[in-house]
Amino acid sequence: MTPPFRSRPHIRRPSDPADEDADNDDVIDGVIEEEPEQALVPMALSQTPPDDAIPRRRSRELSLPRVVRPDVLFVAIILILGGVFFTLLNTDSLSEAIVDWWPLVTLAGAAVYAFGALLRRHAVAFLGGMGVAGISLSLLLDTQDVAPFEETLVGIILVTLGVAIMVRGLLLRPARSVHHARR
Repeated sequence: MTPPFRSRPHIRRPSDPADEDADNDDVIDGVIEEEPEQALVPMALSQTPPDDAIPRRRSRELSLPRVVRPDVLFVAIILILGGVFFTLLNTDSLSEAIVDWWPLVTLAGAAVYAFGALLRRHAVAFLGGMGVAGISLSLLLDTQDVAPFEETLVGIILVTLGVAIMVRGLLLRPARSVHHARR
């Protein structure tokens, strides 16, 4: 009796006598052909292949120095400085004024980034900058003991992203062509 559902048919080699007794309803004969005996030659692990068997890349005599991209370097420096700052913040090694006002620096950086993206007419970067500005505003409200971070985070991010979407729609919309303007 055959099973009610089989995902693929049973494939049988023509010279295999053991499968002749099997159910022939879904057997495809002659699909897999015999491969020559010398197709795979086992090699002991201690043997090394000949030098001409392994393709090797040519080494350059004079390698050119790699040029560091400025944007990647900037991100790396920001990550290092952020790591050092948050380590000092967690160990209470910073003065009270810095602990209270550090989100203002991230807010200013996010605002400058968003404004630069707006000038470059890059909508995704503008939305990202405004999202970081929303997080910075929520952190600033928390450090100033106005409202807890957990309660203001989602609301302020939604507000800043909503403003960003409206600004994007007003300032970054594609220019109408002359043909569409005359209709």
